[in-house]
Amino acid sequence: MSVLMVAVIFGLGFAYLAVQNVGPVSIQLGNFLWAGVPLYAVVLGSFLIGLFVSWILSTVDWLSSAMRIQGKDHEIKETSREVEQLKDRLKIVEIENAKLRGGNQRVVETTRNEVRTDQSSPAKDRPRSMMDKIRNSISQYS
Repeated sequence: MSVLMVAVIFGLGFAYLAVQNVGPVSIQLGNFLWAGVPLYAVVLGSFLIGLFVSWILSTVDWLSSAMRIQGKDHEIKETSREVEQLKDRLKIVEIENAKLRGGNQRVVETTRNEVRTDQSSPAKDRPRSMMDKIRNSISQYS
């Protein structure tokens, strides 16, 4: 609604300008000469050309920003994925470390339970991953 009100106000302002400036002017652009063009048409043409150029520049700036943001989002997703993989690997190394230190069964079971509770869905609902295979091989030897 506010855009409509602003458009009406600009329209009224331009109509007043057009009524006051009906005198003919000559426009020369290179070898071309236009004679008898009303002054309000020159003002309106200049205004519309300015709007068009600013729209083009704004679109180029928007595309540049969108591409930069998309690249940053991709980097964030990759880093998050890497952090999750490193967390999983750390838990496996903790299990292996506990086994090598003497097989303290309580530490191994606690760490193994943490690995199991970090999984979001039951094992039967998802395909066997490398992590599942490692956990199964660890549980077979303990």
